[in-house]
Amino acid sequence: MHQVKKLLEELLEKYEQGKRPLIKIAENTFPRYFTDGEFKALFHAALKDWEREGFITLVWERFEKDNLLRHVKLNPEKAELLYEKLSRQKPQEKEEHYRKLWANLNDFPEWLGELKKDMLIEPLFDDDAEIIVAVLNALSLNNEEIPKRVFSQRYLGDSKLFLKVERKVAALLQKYYFKDIEVSGEAVFSEFGVVNNPVYLHLAGPVILKYPDGRLFDLKGLNYDVAFPAGLALQLEIADFTAQRVVTVENLTSYYQYVRSYPEDAVLYLGGFAGKMERKFLRKIYDYCLNRGLSIDFYHWGDIDLGGFNIFLHLKRETGIPFKPLWMDLDTLLKYKERGMKLSESYRQKLTKALEDPVYQDFRTVIEMMLALNIRLEQEAIEL
Repeated sequence: MHQVKKLLEELLEKYEQGKRPLIKIAENTFPRYFTDGEFKALFHAALKDWEREGFITLVWERFEKDNLLRHVKLNPEKAELLYEKLSRQKPQEKEEHYRKLWANLNDFPEWLGELKKDMLIEPLFDDDAEIIVAVLNALSLNNEEIPKRVFSQRYLGDSKLFLKVERKVAALLQKYYFKDIEVSGEAVFSEFGVVNNPVYLHLAGPVILKYPDGRLFDLKGLNYDVAFPAGLALQLEIADFTAQRVVTVENLTSYYQYVRSYPEDAVLYLGGFAGKMERKFLRKIYDYCLNRGLSIDFYHWGDIDLGGFNIFLHLKRETGIPFKPLWMDLDTLLKYKERGMKLSESYRQKLTKALEDPVYQDFRTVIEMMLALNIRLEQEAIEL
């Protein structure tokens, strides 16, 4: 009987966890027991068979023997034999099984090797471990932009299988790859080139680009942006650069606002966390300027909130470029405080925690004022 087997499995789970191996027969866990007489009789008969063999003890309600169960107890001395009866792996066997699965993780890059090392010491018990390992290995090797479903078909043999483990993989990436910078949503996998939709590089400013075939594209004086598909953007070279500074912008509305107001700057739209394509292109600009002795400042303009701070820190860390925050300071917060959005209690707790983290040292004064005023500020509130 399926329900009895499930009950025995749950007793063994409690036994494995060091909890008291006892299950109460209640209406919320066994509703049919209290409404279906035929089910109740079959349930009793099956449990009594297991009791006769010494695996369990049935405890009945007072004056209701053979009629109404109170709870079922596992007899610990019979636990080892019960594993065999149920064809269930013992804890040590289960641990070794998962350890072997996680051992298939690649040793490099460093973050994946770190994850593998931890899993070999204390493996994560997950029925999807084999799929998760395949996804992590594929992500670490991927160097192209690829839609999620195509990625799933190519590496897992099923266009929908990736969706099954997406959240689990994202949690591991947050811990081992992104670490102290909180990243969420599409940004987690776009970091590895796996996207929902094709990614474009949005660029404006006094820049001349060279196509792979040698043709030149002059953005000077356009006063609007141009978008290049990721594959082409990575092949473009900088032919000439006369911008006063380079500015990356978090949100689209603010990006267009900035492009109109500061045509002398080179401006890139990020739309959140900078993916590999944006970061590589920014390095091209930085290296071009560095090799020619050009002194160009690099800025990032984002929301005055944790998301904006994290995007800035991630951009600075992953590009190796000495970015500075733009309009993400105390003066800007105070100037537009009337347009600030109120903080929830859970958000206040996150900000308070951030104050204790040295990663946010550059924003410490701003965070303190955000808490004092109980606001955060989106960049759309700022007038140029």
